[in-house]
Amino acid sequence: MHPLSQVGNPLVVTNYVYGGGAAWHRNDSEMPNPKARTWDQFRGYATVTTLTGSGSDVEAPRTKSVATFLRGMDGDVLANGSTRQVTVTDVHGGTIKDENVLAGYIRDSANYNGESGELLSTTVSDPWMGPITATRSQSGGMPAITARAVNSLKVTDREKLANGWRTRERSTTYDSTPFARPLTVYDNGDLAHPEQLLCTSFEYATRPGGAATQLASHTLVLKGACGQPANRDNTVSDTRAYFDGLPLGQAGAKSEQTSTEVLERYDANGQPVYRTTGRASFDAYGRVVSTVDPTRTDATHQTGAETKTAYSPATGQLPTQVTHTNPMGWQTVSTLEWS
Repeated sequence: MHPLSQVGNPLVVTNYVYGGGAAWHRNDSEMPNPKARTWDQFRGYATVTTLTGSGSDVEAPRTKSVATFLRGMDGDVLANGSTRQVTVTDVHGGTIKDENVLAGYIRDSANYNGESGELLSTTVSDPWMGPITATRSQSGGMPAITARAVNSLKVTDREKLANGWRTRERSTTYDSTPFARPLTVYDNGDLAHPEQLLCTSFEYATRPGGAATQLASHTLVLKGACGQPANRDNTVSDTRAYFDGLPLGQAGAKSEQTSTEVLERYDANGQPVYRTTGRASFDAYGRVVSTVDPTRTDATHQTGAETKTAYSPATGQLPTQVTHTNPMGWQTVSTLEWS
């Protein structure tokens, strides 16, 4: 890739080097003729090295990063009927089975001090595989097709310092819904200092009948482990979101975030006291028509500073004019022409 300046001189040159050889997986679809079935499913290369720089010997050296990919080759059926046993070793020396569902997952990345320099930082990701939520059998003895969520279970970062290495670790738990929603995220900025551990927990709004959503209604960040009672000493932040004007934890059909609260303090009885930081209104099409900042008040704006957006025409067709009115009453009018 060669982005060029206006005079045609290359400013940045990025080169990609593919390592580890190409992987070819057997075509496990039930559609091909069994007599013509072959290993024609390209699964990519084991590593990709990215070199970025000016491409000139007189300029600064090129940066270098290397990414290792999983390709889903474990269990691939060979011509003699046996199966491959494939594991992948990461930059930290750990190994993982190269399961089919993980094809394309970035196992690790490493950054170097220039093209021939020392290792500066690494990232290793451990995958999380959710429960199988759907299965379809195939004819001809082909493996069943399954559906499941894939995400990162743990991410470990190592960064080179003057006196050694700093290791940061983040781990996530997920629920068993089809959304695979994060429930907790543990984040330790330095494993040598466990007192830096933070845990973020999430609660989600539900629709009528208990239907699950991906709308986080309560996000709580605590010092230390999740699950402990929140108090003034261990609470880092506490945010609550409301949807469709309904009580906390509920959402309607539109799932519009109509207000937000943050923790202000704990009262004398240790109970959290929240303050509203924003309110929003929407039109029938889900467009924001009003936002209110209740933290900004004066004699004219006693309930908060309001910004309005008006669409003309308001219904029936795409608007040809949009008017924004700020809390001072100043307007910005945009005229739109649809081809």
